[in-house]
Amino acid sequence: MTSLSQLLRQSCLITHEAEKMDVNPLSDAAPADAEDQDLVRLAQSGSKDALELLVARHQRWIYNIALRMVFLPQDAEDATQEILIKVVTKLSTFRGGSQFRTWLYRVAVNHLLNMKRGRAEAREMTFDEYARDLDSTPDGDLLAADADSPDRRLLIEEAKIGCTAVCGPCGSAKSATRISSRTIPVPGRHRQ
Repeated sequence: MTSLSQLLRQSCLITHEAEKMDVNPLSDAAPADAEDQDLVRLAQSGSKDALELLVARHQRWIYNIALRMVFLPQDAEDATQEILIKVVTKLSTFRGGSQFRTWLYRVAVNHLLNMKRGRAEAREMTFDEYARDLDSTPDGDLLAADADSPDRRLLIEEAKIGCTAVCGPCGSAKSATRISSRTIPVPGRHRQ
């Protein structure tokens, strides 16, 4: 069992050496898991110093993961802070069944994926925007009107689903069929 003061001394030496060597935080030269396990145990017992040290040891690594996933430094900084808050508040759920860094990686990646998913869902497309996108599709990208292939039927069904999603609960299948028929020529119908 390592004491907190020994861990703090070791961490200061490791941090100082890493700063001198400019060690890549994603390299295999990661902090030893045994030390992390001791810090986690102490932090779970209420040691603020151990918690601060644990955060300091992994903050740059989390930032690099965030930067690789969100690409913008400002967004990566924000995500890193959010992840660290989540780690601090959820640290009690870490049971030691895996390395601490493995658990930390899952927390970080899950948060970043949810963040990216939330951004994509936040952008709502209006019916007019959807119609403009459909109208801007070149006719060359569409299947011929006389082609009754599985690909063509699939395209029509996908357009219906997309139109229904844009129309929402007040839209009807009839209007979706009308829009998809306008975009993907249906045999026996003329394009409007």
